[in-house]
Amino acid sequence: DNIVQTEKKKLILAVFEPISRAEKIRLAREYFSDLKSRSVIEWFEEFIEKGNNWLVACTLYQIGVLKLSELVPQVKRALERKEPVIVESALVSLEMLLDKSQYLDLLKKFENYPAVSLAEWVRKKIAQMEG
Repeated sequence: DNIVQTEKKKLILAVFEPISRAEKIRLAREYFSDLKSRSVIEWFEEFIEKGNNWLVACTLYQIGVLKLSELVPQVKRALERKEPVIVESALVSLEMLLDKSQYLDLLKKFENYPAVSLAEWVRKKIAQMEG
């Protein structure tokens, strides 16, 4: 009881008290007044812009899985990044978002990518698509 500061007790107790979810959210919003409600699109845009490499890669992949075609420009911009894991994730995402012809044209631009393993993956992908 005397370990936690008084203003934080209310928030911590709300986690354990049998109160409704709505009341817990109200208390959290009261305590964390700067919390913003964002759409999935807004969150994904921020993750791509400010996230670490792993978060960006996962976000790019999820954009493809969810077929968020409104984020295609951001995914294409990720192709300009220098980190192979991000470029590969963007390519995988775009395979789910673009038609086959557009995707194949895009892949061909990465046949000689500096990261050898990614370039090999691209060439195999092209061969599969053309074969």
